[in-house]
Amino acid sequence: MEEIDKYELIWAVPEYRRVSPAETILPHINRLLPGSGTLIDWGCGTGRATYALKKTGRFNVVGVDIAYNALDEVMTDEFPFIVSSFDMLPRNLLRCDYSICVDVLEHLPPDLLPGAIGLICDATDRVALIRVANFPESYGALIGEELHLSLHDAAQWERLLARRFRKVKREWLDEDESPERYTFVCSN
Repeated sequence: MEEIDKYELIWAVPEYRRVSPAETILPHINRLLPGSGTLIDWGCGTGRATYALKKTGRFNVVGVDIAYNALDEVMTDEFPFIVSSFDMLPRNLLRCDYSICVDVLEHLPPDLLPGAIGLICDATDRVALIRVANFPESYGALIGEELHLSLHDAAQWERLLARRFRKVKREWLDEDESPERYTFVCSN
């Protein structure tokens, strides 16, 4: 099954839509992204976090996701939404001050990781907040497919990010940040 087909299928499952990972860490995103400007939410999913960031008045937002049906229907006209996989987006198409990419990169096949990280880095002028999970996830069983394809420990993720970003700093968001979920603040 192609990646786009897999995500169009999983986004049609109501249980998968219940939690928006970036939405759960919004206070941290607001704290770790200083200032204001343009923001791209890479793998925006439902768009709830993207919209919440827009409502702060600090960010002009754009959401990007591989699946046309990821976005909650009520978000359709709230901000620009680009349907594309990382490997299909033309380089230099998007520019922003800030990027967020929360619980997305682990979904990519390993061979696509360097290009995706490079795309985020090249598009981001100031700071990118990147959060990844390092555990097998259970929702893929609902469609008979694995969803977390790139599982790495914190040091491996940091090395991958440091190949493109000038500065990479690991952040512990709160007391329940697990050893299997890593947050990085990256800058150029």
